[in-house]
Amino acid sequence: MKTSVTPASISIFLDLDGVTHSEPCENIHQFFKKLPLISEVLKLYSVEVIISSSWRSVYTLDEIKDQFLPEIAHLIVGATPNLKRPDATWTPPTSGAERQSEIQKWLNENREWSQPWVAIDDRANWFEPNCRHLLVTDRTTGFTDDDAITLKRMIEERI
Repeated sequence: MKTSVTPASISIFLDLDGVTHSEPCENIHQFFKKLPLISEVLKLYSVEVIISSSWRSVYTLDEIKDQFLPEIAHLIVGATPNLKRPDATWTPPTSGAERQSEIQKWLNENREWSQPWVAIDDRANWFEPNCRHLLVTDRTTGFTDDDAITLKRMIEERI
């Protein structure tokens, strides 16, 4: 069942490794180091956050939310499905755009397909070439000040 959203709402699909911290990240104290910068942008807009990271297969949504500041954690409304698991109701495309397919499935099940969205990920190859919804981060640094500027622009283009 699709839930209603306000017209200004934007769905933000958030990867974690290579976005909220560098990848690889050997120091546990560096995990989620970039979340404050991401949070600064997200709290400016009417957005919802959907976790699109492989972390969703290991940790519960509540465990992931615990890594976020409370002012942002409440924006997390779910996680994309893992299409590597058998699902008779969905046939993923063979294009290799696995992460984008997971996002499309989540949108199909939870929102109208026309729902504006942005994905923040460090792996462009998990999306269709030149995906206009994708903000690609450098996995060695994670989300940067330049990415914050780009994210603001992408959100404002969709409002």
